Amino acid sequence: MITGERTTIGILAHVDAGKTTLTEALLYHAGAISKRGRVDHGDTYFDFESIERTRGITVSSKQADFEIGDRKFTLIDTPGHADLSAEMERSLQILDLAIIVVSAVDGVQSHTATIFQLLEKYGVPAIIYINKNDRANVDKDKTMDSLQELDERCALFSAADSELSESFIEQLAMLDEELLNTFMEGKEDQPFWLNTAKKAVMNRSVFPCVWGSALNGDGIGEVINIMENLTEPKVYIEAAGARVYKIMHDSKGQRLTLFKVLGGTLKVKDMVYYNGSDGEKINQLMRLNGGKFEAVSEAWAGDVCTAIGIHKAEIGDIITADSENIELFPVSKMPELQPVMEASLVLPQDIDVFTAMKTLRQLEAEEPEIGLRTSETTGDIHMRVMGTIHIEVLTESIRDKYGMDIAFGPPVILYRETIEESIVGYGHFEPLGHYAEVQLRLEPGPSGQGILSKNEANTDDLKIQFQKLITGHIKEKEHLGVLTGAPLTDVTITLMAARTALRETQGGDLRQATYRAVRQGLMKATSVLLEPWYSFEITLPADLAGRAMADVQRLHGVSGDMEQLGDNKVSLKGEVPVATFVDYPIELASYTKGEGTVSLQSAGYRPCHNPKEVIEQADYNPERDLDNTPNSIYFKKGAGYEVKWYDIDEVRHIK
Repeated sequence: MITGERTTIGILAHVDAGKTTLTEALLYHAGAISKRGRVDHGDTYFDFESIERTRGITVSSKQADFEIGDRKFTLIDTPGHADLSAEMERSLQILDLAIIVVSAVDGVQSHTATIFQLLEKYGVPAIIYINKNDRANVDKDKTMDSLQELDERCALFSAADSELSESFIEQLAMLDEELLNTFMEGKEDQPFWLNTAKKAVMNRSVFPCVWGSALNGDGIGEVINIMENLTEPKVYIEAAGARVYKIMHDSKGQRLTLFKVLGGTLKVKDMVYYNGSDGEKINQLMRLNGGKFEAVSEAWAGDVCTAIGIHKAEIGDIITADSENIELFPVSKMPELQPVMEASLVLPQDIDVFTAMKTLRQLEAEEPEIGLRTSETTGDIHMRVMGTIHIEVLTESIRDKYGMDIAFGPPVILYRETIEESIVGYGHFEPLGHYAEVQLRLEPGPSGQGILSKNEANTDDLKIQFQKLITGHIKEKEHLGVLTGAPLTDVTITLMAARTALRETQGGDLRQATYRAVRQGLMKATSVLLEPWYSFEITLPADLAGRAMADVQRLHGVSGDMEQLGDNKVSLKGEVPVATFVDYPIELASYTKGEGTVSLQSAGYRPCHNPKEVIEQADYNPERDLDNTPNSIYFKKGAGYEVKWYDIDEVRHIK
């Protein structure tokens, strides 16, 4: 095992909490920049893209290296707007520590809660920086109560000259009974409690909270104190490997692959391997600081680096110096934050679909969540989007990067489907004598699970290589539901058994039998149409609160807590279907004369509020979808023939 020299820190926040201002303050206090920029002046270190300077928001993640004492850090600044949160989530798998910025004025907001949930998923320790403490009417007790209500591990931090305050030590002592006894007896000194605090921070037992004002530099010293004294470098394996976390392209269209080294050392001219590759050579290695690249000859464990020469690796891929070592590194987690809408592109008259699609594939490599596709009926290009701001940013980015003045059509909702009960599906594929038959069990899973693959097949009946092929086929395809043809989700698919012919069976037979078994099971199951929901927070004049609550009910939503904000404003929280609420921010601005604001965050998928209407409009016939047929192919008298899905249970070979 080897200890990394560098710790990777990410700055995360709800939009307008002051994330970029804190980033400037940290870099300035660490000596990485000589002058602090301001968002309102358009001269910050990270927001160097024209779209970011114009809008005053971070659009894409950036990085910079700096040192504090003998410790080396890489800082990742991420977008704060919920519409751009997929870019933020991409950074989480490479972080060693997160700094969450919370506005003391606005308190805990919907996106703040999402950040906490994502850090739990990815196992990232956190510091909480409570910004804008210099503003009038800040209620410290209320802010801390809301943080501890969100997560009881939030603890107010204070220290002087690297010595922890007694109040923070007391909160540490509350972590377990043994520590509490130690504290009460007063047996241990500062070194003991510093070491205890370091362990508690790194294993996510406590989230130190610091009051401050990033604009004035208040609290920055305490954050740096925590980074230097209460964190420690990670330990890595000796095998050379890295995780790809970001794809970029330079002004000439050359692909840049950004990764974090998770073990060993990667050098220029090394051959690297990843799933589906025969090996590619690292032609150049660079470190990225703000908008500038610095050439280096090697990247050590813990380093975040950029390579030229890796052409097809995707975000989340593991790259290794030895093709046999890929399995030594943990598999990347599936992203949580995904678009809930899709919109068609209106192209300029002088650009055809083929040319535009070829160009936009570059953007898709950088932002895979946009899921480009062309419509089979209209031939138009469709792109998945997170919301209005995402559409605006994409429009400007495509214009600036590729010189295409595109427009978006009205966004439509991306529905999904699941099932209500367990069912067994069979698929048989025997076109010319060589054949395979697969038996799968489909079961409903918890919301947000996605598709989970399991294996219960007996190795005495089916070779292990065939079992791996089938479970691989389950995961390789986006299976469609049978109500509207929307993607299937929240289903566990288990391989129960399969039959093959030793000499004749080919890999393609197992693939076809697997796909058909899934579809046959879905045709027999009771399916459920799911739609995306938002969690919302509406801030508006108190005398209009009744109107907002009535609107939420009218839009098939659920109102939650209402909170008084000052003398004449209230905050209303709740949840509502995306389909009914997508245009509501415009309506809110109108009837509040611009005084009302709404913050939206994805709240996952739930049963559709108007399934009959959506299903009728989709007009989807699963039996006519030849690319996803539920029927099977059998062989008789020298020819293959089709057996309908409803007859397969009677003629199947597996009993």
